[in-house]
Amino acid sequence: MLQRYRKLSLWETLILAKGKLRRLFLTHFRKGYVERQKQRLRGECIRCGICCNFVITCPWLDRSTQPATCLCHETKWLMCRTFPIDERDLRDRHILDPEHPCAYYFVSWEELEAERKRDASQP
Repeated sequence: MLQRYRKLSLWETLILAKGKLRRLFLTHFRKGYVERQKQRLRGECIRCGICCNFVITCPWLDRSTQPATCLCHETKWLMCRTFPIDERDLRDRHILDPEHPCAYYFVSWEELEAERKRDASQP
């Protein structure tokens, strides 16, 4: 069962709301940026459901299963399917649960380039 999070301050709520609007804007109007950032994304979703609790709890989040399940996974919103877009999203998530970091992380552009060179040099 997902935990109940502490009561957020007004400032924290505003940060999360701003992040939600930013993700909505980026996924619909800055698709190139989103695609470039996805190249740096590493890790896997552990289905903790924390990102489904920004500002409001997603009504399609099934808390009765462990791990949590998205009831509209195949057709969920674009901004949900692309989470996290960049490090700012992980910082937003950290506001809700700082004790349990997200399993996703981003490599730097330099690390990404080194990976590409390494992969290109292997037969």
